[in-house]
Amino acid sequence: MAKKLASLLVTSLFVAVAGCSDPSPQDPKAIIQGRLDAPDTTASGTCPAIGPYMVLGSFGTATSAPRAVKNGDEEQVKIDGNLQTRYVSVECGVRPHGDGTFDVELNAQSQNALAGESMTIIGNVPAKGTGTKVTARMQTGTATYKLDTCTLALTNAVDVPVEAGRIWGTVSCGTAPSSAAGVPQACSASVEFRFENCVQN
Repeated sequence: MAKKLASLLVTSLFVAVAGCSDPSPQDPKAIIQGRLDAPDTTASGTCPAIGPYMVLGSFGTATSAPRAVKNGDEEQVKIDGNLQTRYVSVECGVRPHGDGTFDVELNAQSQNALAGESMTIIGNVPAKGTGTKVTARMQTGTATYKLDTCTLALTNAVDVPVEAGRIWGTVSCGTAPSSAAGVPQACSASVEFRFENCVQN
């Protein structure tokens, strides 16, 4: 019952924001919870970055509400047991394609003077279900992992997981090789995200 109520509250929030008549633009915002793991195949190398990736904001729990970060925010991130302040950048576009699908361009960065992470997702997705041949670029430390054949599964937590200006889903990449020089590297990736206040046209 609690899970159903939480889902209804999230759905209501999506509808309420979508119907807002305020003409002033709002800052794009996002929630991201990702993880890098061993690749499906080691032909392109092994993954040296296994663990959490691009953790920004929170999807909430039974006792806490979801929390998104917006463009320009500062976020406290725990790295190796220590808290660091990172500066957040969020840019996104979710545009109706005209055939019932949506063109998606999502970018988020979490950086400071010591280190940082970034994520870019580009592709076309249906109104419900899963998009294929999605490009994902994931940077952590000095390595960047990229794959042009990732999948993007839209969430079933809400009735409308994608519409003009917003999207909620999970991108999955089986074996994303790294562009870092030296020893061949590759990671698999699973990143759940929710972007809102995105460019619509």
